[in-house]
Amino acid sequence: MLIRHTRNVLILGAALTLPSIAQSSETWHQTDTEIGYETAPSHATGGKTAEQVRAELAEAKADKRAWALQYRGLPLPASAQQGSGRTRAEVRAEAEAMSEDERARLKEIYTPS
Repeated sequence: MLIRHTRNVLILGAALTLPSIAQSSETWHQTDTEIGYETAPSHATGGKTAEQVRAELAEAKADKRAWALQYRGLPLPASAQQGSGRTRAEVRAEAEAMSEDERARLKEIYTPS
């Protein structure tokens, strides 16, 4: 009985304490005033500077087509996506070096039945 009571008290204490701990890192805090909140700018975490944001925006706008697609939430087309970094000659050499068993396995996978 004592263990159960102690456990319940600890759980209740944690439930009442955690929201106030989480709130201490925010710039807005709830209060019992008419407004219902107060601001604490000193609790704000350091973010990006205006210069960093401008540099990121200029970099993103450098490629107008990609920026327009991303701005509208559309994926980049396959032609604009980054390739594998291998040359055509390397891919051909790999295909020529493939064993017959491997070719048969790939043919079975990719050939519709």
